Amino acid sequence: MTRIVARPKDLFQVMQANILKSGFNLPQSLILNFAKIRADSESYLRRRGRKEEIKFEEIYELIGKVYKLDRKQLQDLMALEIQTEYDSIYPVSRTISFLEKLRMEEERIVFISDIYLPLETIKNFLIKVNAYNGEKIYLSSETGKTKFSGNLFKYVIESEGCKPSEMTHFGDNLIDDVIVPSRLGIKVFPLSRLDYWKFLLKYYLKRIKSFIFSYIYNIYKLKAC
Repeated sequence: MTRIVARPKDLFQVMQANILKSGFNLPQSLILNFAKIRADSESYLRRRGRKEEIKFEEIYELIGKVYKLDRKQLQDLMALEIQTEYDSIYPVSRTISFLEKLRMEEERIVFISDIYLPLETIKNFLIKVNAYNGEKIYLSSETGKTKFSGNLFKYVIESEGCKPSEMTHFGDNLIDDVIVPSRLGIKVFPLSRLDYWKFLLKYYLKRIKSFIFSYIYNIYKLKAC
């Protein structure tokens, strides 16, 4: 599944517009700057946190502490975010077809995701796009481990009682879904090449810049001598 917005944090702009229209009982400074406050709160928790993943409730607890919100106000905001997420998602037809093919072949399927949202929320998202059929779901928000670190993959391997070579991971993120699992010996199947080429372009541009800078610096040092 994917979202109708270009970036996840664009959803906070949608939320801000809905808060303004719906007349939420919130401090004016929070209403007018909600999108930035929501994004900044998550970034702050990730920077200072010692855990691999943060929890959804922690983000709103921080906002509540700063803006002195009561429990109902926090629950209303969390419910709005989950509903906004739910409304924004839609299925990727080729992925749904592929899942159906795997089920017909009686393959063991599990869902793995780096996400701060709760398990029941993700389950409802999968049900909405017709992707869920009772399979096990492994989330960073539930396990405290991420795909990015590799620890969520290790957790899944241990929980499923399989070897890395017996597992095939499908995903569209070059780092989390391709490079990290392949280093662990997991077979990977990229669902999109876009991130792959973007990563390679950025990687080699950085290498070229570094080489040019080093080359000019060395010439300067030789002339100075």
